[in-house]
Amino acid sequence: MNKKETILLRTITLVAALATIWSLYYWWYGDPFENMRTWQRFNPLNAIPACTICWYIRIFQYPIVLLSALGLLYNDRFVAPRYILPLAVWWFLLSLYKYALESWWVQESWTCSPSWVWCSTTYIEYLWFLTMPLMAMSVFVVIMICCLHFYKK
Repeated sequence: MNKKETILLRTITLVAALATIWSLYYWWYGDPFENMRTWQRFNPLNAIPACTICWYIRIFQYPIVLLSALGLLYNDRFVAPRYILPLAVWWFLLSLYKYALESWWVQESWTCSPSWVWCSTTYIEYLWFLTMPLMAMSVFVVIMICCLHFYKK
């Protein structure tokens, strides 16, 4: 791998690791900004439950950290276009669907069971539009752009 590809793979690793840590913090402790405001940084009672689609998004999200780290370790330039890019595309599409559910563009379907967490519920919303799926989509866009640079050769 050349220097540019190494930097891109490091960027993918860093962005995916931060997104993983961020999602785990939301799941275990809730909204970090609200927790800082109320001085309850690590209170498990503030945890935000994950719906079915959120779990599928995480299934595509978490392996990207491991795959990109292994690609860096073994200097494999093909890990990004072969393995990370398809995961990122699926991650983006599921996040887009989840955002459409939260925005009421799409009616809830069979994918989300109404057991205790509805997929159309918006738990976090910053600046009146920035929700969890939109944050996930932005992370996936960065990862997809980094992966597409490997095709330029």
